[in-house]
Amino acid sequence: MSSTLIHTEHPGPAIEGRFARRIKSVFRKMAREPLVHFLLLGLLIFAASAIVTKHRENAGRRIVIDKNLVVHFITLYEAQMGTLPSKSQLDGMIDDYVREEVQFREAKHMGLDNDDEIVRRRLASKFDFLQRDLVAVPEPSAEELQRYYASHRNDFLQPASVTFTHIYFSPDHGGDAVAHSRAEQSLAKFQSAKVTRAPEPGDRFPLQSDYADVQRLDLLQQFGDSPIVERVFATPTKQWAGPVRSGYGWHLVYVSDREEARVPPLKEIQDKVRAAYIEDMKEKANQARYDALAKEYVIERNYLR
Repeated sequence: MSSTLIHTEHPGPAIEGRFARRIKSVFRKMAREPLVHFLLLGLLIFAASAIVTKHRENAGRRIVIDKNLVVHFITLYEAQMGTLPSKSQLDGMIDDYVREEVQFREAKHMGLDNDDEIVRRRLASKFDFLQRDLVAVPEPSAEELQRYYASHRNDFLQPASVTFTHIYFSPDHGGDAVAHSRAEQSLAKFQSAKVTRAPEPGDRFPLQSDYADVQRLDLLQQFGDSPIVERVFATPTKQWAGPVRSGYGWHLVYVSDREEARVPPLKEIQDKVRAAYIEDMKEKANQARYDALAKEYVIERNYLR
């Protein structure tokens, strides 16, 4: 019995060399193709973007509670409550902060802050507040205060004020005509007796009977837009006058003192003038800063077209 031996020879080194050279040739041709360069560059950009995005996402989900923040919580609590917080109270403040921060970041991630009028105004208001806080105004000299006071005198006008007492006669007791008649009879008695305060003959008034150094706006809030408001600013002092009408009924009034509207001298209101000067300078500085920022934006007023 004979057997046949089949022998298979492996490719020799020459064939392997030719294959390797062909692969290298293909790679060299690809390396010279602009399309390949473009694809490789796109892959690199995509990979870099993915890494940066992942890093940002990780950073956006990292909430740090450092010592400065804890000190802020303690200081805030002490200012509001007058005492230091306990450990449980401090832990509660930190937990509330973490909860709020998580909700805030998730809301931003969902885009809930986009096109929200309240959020927009809140951020604009906060920016304006921070800008105002950064403005430092040099201490004004005496000459600067004097010039500011002279050019803004009307800003420091003190309205007229009056001190008076009144007696009320209610229409609820017999009607409007009876109340007016009772007021006239009482007026004659007061004028002859030269009394300066006599609320007993009148009726119970729902507000007060005596007013000291009150201004017109205060009386409008008390009596409404009625004749008694103007009467107390026009009637002669140190005598009874009336009857005068209000929304409540009839009154007799005795004006003991009245201060006409005036602008106090600078020495009386120097602190007030200084505060107004500093606020005005801050306002002008903030306006100048805003004008500079606005120049960096292109404002397209399409509604004018």
